Amino acid sequence: TFEGHLNSVLKVQFVSLGMQLLSAGSDGLVKLWTIKDNSCIWALAAPKSERLFVSGGADATFTVWEDFTSQAEEEESRDTELRVEREQELSNCLARKDFVSAVVLCMELDQPFRLLRVLEDLKKSNPEPASTLGLQKVDHFVKTLDKTRLQQLLRYIRDWNTSNRHSGAAQLVLNVVVRSYPPSELLALPGIKELIEGMMPYTERHYAHADELLKRSHILGFTLARMDDFLGI
Repeated sequence: TFEGHLNSVLKVQFVSLGMQLLSAGSDGLVKLWTIKDNSCIWALAAPKSERLFVSGGADATFTVWEDFTSQAEEEESRDTELRVEREQELSNCLARKDFVSAVVLCMELDQPFRLLRVLEDLKKSNPEPASTLGLQKVDHFVKTLDKTRLQQLLRYIRDWNTSNRHSGAAQLVLNVVVRSYPPSELLALPGIKELIEGMMPYTERHYAHADELLKRSHILGFTLARMDDFLGI
């Protein structure tokens, strides 16, 4: 039993291979019912192709509705296939240690923590010690981002910076960004205030922790030196 029309039902038509039901009533309502669960979506007359639905109201207005479900599903399928291909391409880049292409793909696929691992591995191997990030081409990529990608990278840095474990990589990338872009350009980015506010407390904490470790290392060095003097070594 389907309930919903306030007055008599004027027209009923099965669609979607009998899985849905279209109804129009004298109350001015047009409804599309899903037979399986009795849920209702409103629409009206469907031609044999079932691609279009036409509804008409008391205001003498006819509205044509087109079903784009199949197109949306096809587009989603294409996007999924493309993403799988890009994922495979990224895996291939990592296997052959093509760090530059891997960084680009991580940004395109919006995979911040995979990008983080790439940057940490790159800095660990450090093929070009003169480079801040371990490779001049990766430095150059960060220095030449457009506004959208730059904002994206700053969001990544903010998230990485919340962890003491990943703060080193976050600070290295932030160093390249701050030295490469003028303050006016950075301040013009949408949402930059919130990004900075999200970075500052953690950055201050990381530097305070590093400063404390440095002090302790000096104390340890001084203690060992005095022990050597005492023992005559």
